[in-house]
Amino acid sequence: MTFTDIKLTTPDLLSSSVKAAIHWYRFGLTPIPTLPGKKQAAVTWNAWSDNLDEAKILEHYAAHPSHEVACLTNDDLIVFDADSEASLQALESIEQKHGLRPGLVVKTTRGKHHYFRRAG
Repeated sequence: MTFTDIKLTTPDLLSSSVKAAIHWYRFGLTPIPTLPGKKQAAVTWNAWSDNLDEAKILEHYAAHPSHEVACLTNDDLIVFDADSEASLQALESIEQKHGLRPGLVVKTTRGKHHYFRRAG
């Protein structure tokens, strides 16, 4: 399954952050709310991750609609961050050379993140 295979069935009135958090959760990742404009978690990691489900995500963003979203990584996830055109071209060249295709690509304000799951 790829990120684009997941269908989001939440109302259109929800923020892009909560939609992204639910997408990432359905993809098998651990989304976490962040403070607006900062790369700082808005919640404590352990308390947030315990019993995480879609209802908890929706409840949080209903109470804090300005919060943005990040993703907690683990040993099964590898993320490559390309912040320039040169680094993005180099990353895509390496992927092509080795027949790799990221399971998820996220456009950022400065470039792109390529997500891979590590083999078991």
